[in-house]
Amino acid sequence: MTEGLHIENYPFKQLKLGSSLTPNEMFQMSSSLLETSIVLLMDSSGRFMKANEGFYNTFNYVPEELTGLNINMLIDDPQQVESIKRDIENKCYWGGPLSLFNKYRHAIDSIVYISKCSLSNDYFLHILPLNHMDGYKKLLELAYTDELTGLSNFRKLQESVNSKVEQSHQSQSTFGLLFIDIDNFKQINDRYGHIVGDKLLKKCALRLLSEVKGQNRVFRKSGDEFIIIVDEKEEIETIKNRVQSQFKKIFVIQRLRIVVNISIGVSIYPDHGRYVDSLLNFADQAMYRTKRMNKALRKAK
Repeated sequence: MTEGLHIENYPFKQLKLGSSLTPNEMFQMSSSLLETSIVLLMDSSGRFMKANEGFYNTFNYVPEELTGLNINMLIDDPQQVESIKRDIENKCYWGGPLSLFNKYRHAIDSIVYISKCSLSNDYFLHILPLNHMDGYKKLLELAYTDELTGLSNFRKLQESVNSKVEQSHQSQSTFGLLFIDIDNFKQINDRYGHIVGDKLLKKCALRLLSEVKGQNRVFRKSGDEFIIIVDEKEEIETIKNRVQSQFKKIFVIQRLRIVVNISIGVSIYPDHGRYVDSLLNFADQAMYRTKRMNKALRKAK
């Protein structure tokens, strides 16, 4: 077994996406993983039945040789093979770091997952050679990144707030959320077009990032809504004021001078909620109260 490999560093352990992925995203992710992964179907005796292109490319076999291959030909230690088989029989699953060997007996350090098929006695092998890790990290980044602005997306926000809640609960500390919404963004889109609207959202993201220091994080929730996680309760008002100052400056896009007004709502853990949904809902409601007040003030002028 390869020394220095740790199963907790396997990137899929971090990919806690679950049902938050849409069917189309699941299809795209699955297609990408099949292109970059090594996948094998093995019967209960350890004989390989099917393999994807990644296996042949990495282990130097050709499809005609597959029927003569079994797991013992990839793993050089018979005792380790027996130990893995016992684990699979008892738990229907095995995962861990292994040194596998290709056709020419060259070692390939890998993370391997073996799981029993739910409808048969066969097993799936998913092999991740460590030199493929960069590809998986890119997939992970893609799953957590907003395509338009490059900010972390709502999926990443949910995980980050949950993590922050756990940390704050253990340390008995507080943190805050700023819920930022661009007032009348639909009117801007309708007046100038979606290309200008998209460029405006990108510039808004940059201005928010410019005011966030240290461990604070900026996320695009959806549309024209952004969230900032503020690590210290005492910093909330300071960051809120800095963000408001940024948006008092005129935006210039394609020679158009655009005035942007924003509304901000605040929630604080644990005062306004102890879970991600309750904290976001409180900040959302506070933002809409601010939006109504701002609208009334603009009408009064």
